[in-house]
Amino acid sequence: MTDVAYESVSGTIYLVERSQNCSSKRYSEFTVRTKSSIHFNSGGLFTSFHQVLRHQLLKFFIITSILSVFYFYIRLHTWRLPWILSLIMIQLISFIFRTHRKVVSETLLVVAGFGVQTTTTFLSGKQYTHFIPWSDLIDIIIAEAITMQQVLFYMCLLVRSDSSEGPELKPLFMHTWPRLPCLNYIYCKCQVVLASSPERSKL
Repeated sequence: MTDVAYESVSGTIYLVERSQNCSSKRYSEFTVRTKSSIHFNSGGLFTSFHQVLRHQLLKFFIITSILSVFYFYIRLHTWRLPWILSLIMIQLISFIFRTHRKVVSETLLVVAGFGVQTTTTFLSGKQYTHFIPWSDLIDIIIAEAITMQQVLFYMCLLVRSDSSEGPELKPLFMHTWPRLPCLNYIYCKCQVVLASSPERSKL
């Protein structure tokens, strides 16, 4: 297992974890985690749901305290009670929504001869998993997207499609957005696994 620190497009530090069967080089797993989901201790680095939730609750209470001072300053406590309760409910709903939608890690698992699996883990503990059979996988590539202000690089799975439009691109790490050095690291290791399977058909 190898832990390497990189940066994302937004500038936040992410961690890439790689697990590989060195004897056969037919298996690689990469996990890109947000910095807030990494908890340090004497034994190393690990992801703790409770630590991340505690961090989110701390931010919530800080924001709530600031808003409470502001509300007292504008004499909100003299307003009607339904208005105050409405503001409190809006703030609570906003916190629950942001916590539920927050992604803490994205995982790419490549197993030669079997397939590719992607897993997105949310702060709430929910996981979204997608599997692509080995026979449908053509290649793993790094693509680029040009915006008004910058050029963004992202990793894609090149997958066979039933339509006549040709292969389909399935983007990876769309929530964590690691930068090009991190993508190159993952790409090189994935190509080792892909090359270890001579039966894989190509375009």
